[in-house]
Amino acid sequence: DRMVTELSGGQQQRVALARSLAVEPKLLLMDEPLSNLDAGLRKDIREELADLQRKIGISMLFVTHDQEEAMELGNRIGIMEKGKILQIGTGEELYLHPKNEYIRRFFGEYFVLFLEGKNHFLRPEDFGISSEKARVEPLSGRQEGKIELRKEGRVLSEIFLATYRLYRVSIDGEEVHIKLQANAPFREGEAVEVFFYEKEEER
Repeated sequence: DRMVTELSGGQQQRVALARSLAVEPKLLLMDEPLSNLDAGLRKDIREELADLQRKIGISMLFVTHDQEEAMELGNRIGIMEKGKILQIGTGEELYLHPKNEYIRRFFGEYFVLFLEGKNHFLRPEDFGISSEKARVEPLSGRQEGKIELRKEGRVLSEIFLATYRLYRVSIDGEEVHIKLQANAPFREGEAVEVFFYEKEEER
């Protein structure tokens, strides 16, 4: 029995969505509808939107600056810069095969290394760090020959995120983001060496 303006942010969003769906549109445009909600509520409503879209089969055009929202809700994602569409594809296609650095940076977890050869692809989870002498190995499935990376670095920060720890490591003045298991022991200011996992089972 309350006015819409008296409802919580999440309730107001649900009311707005219900009103939009009442006219049975063929295409529903949603322009950053979750931007003013807290993180937990955004996650809940994202899940509700995804379930609703599957159930009623409506086409949704969802505008967002949040890569998690784009990946979770988008069957196909278009990345735009200055009014131009740079690339369209599934979330997996855009993440694994970005056409340029702007698209790489949209997903937020890339470190650019200049390496000799072709077809090198590195993700945060492909890195490891060690306070002991490190191995330098090629990525599994890539061209033969070693990637010559034997870099010393220093841990800038460490964030515990329940299932993993996210490290910011400084290497030659550049910053690398590295995901490791939650029990990794490294601390801010510690000197480390960076290496690649050659095989999945080595992680």
